Amino acid sequence: MNDYVYLKSVLLDNETRGRHGIKQDAKTLRLDAVGQAGYYRPVEAIKTQKGMFYVNIIDRDNVIHGNVRRNAQLMVQCPAGNFSSFYVSDTSVKDVIVGFGNPSSDEFFKPKRRKRVDGSEKIIEKRNPFYPEHTNDGFLFLAKPDFTELEIIIVPEGRYVIQSYVKKYTDGQMRDVLTELRKAARPVYRYV
Repeated sequence: MNDYVYLKSVLLDNETRGRHGIKQDAKTLRLDAVGQAGYYRPVEAIKTQKGMFYVNIIDRDNVIHGNVRRNAQLMVQCPAGNFSSFYVSDTSVKDVIVGFGNPSSDEFFKPKRRKRVDGSEKIIEKRNPFYPEHTNDGFLFLAKPDFTELEIIIVPEGRYVIQSYVKKYTDGQMRDVLTELRKAARPVYRYV
């Protein structure tokens, strides 16, 4: 199985979301991790206090206005900040959107500004949990067309070769690896 790490995130049903205090009518799509195979330190650092790990899939056109310099169609956000850009591959596989990305190489996520009650601003800086050891990792994204399910295969040191993994997947060469990762996946958080 090499050193791949596997995460499976899904859109939870409203009953489960309500039971765990997750906003049900949010504007951005929240996918909660229900399975993980392998250990990945940045994921542990990003988990909520309850132990949940989730990502939001955001269309970059809803966030970035003006002359866009980056080509990623989507962004994968986590509670701490930007998990990765999501570059959608030109190659398609039946019922799967295939994409790739990599973590930010910046030491800190973009600072967030919060208004205080007295009207002053508080600037919150969060350290990038990928920095510096995991900034050269690559992400292979496999999503259902309606984005109700997202699988992330993390390829250590795969930043510069991740597009070759897209090709391997579309050619069927990742089938056995994915089967093993899916079988090995254990719950990230118990939603039952």
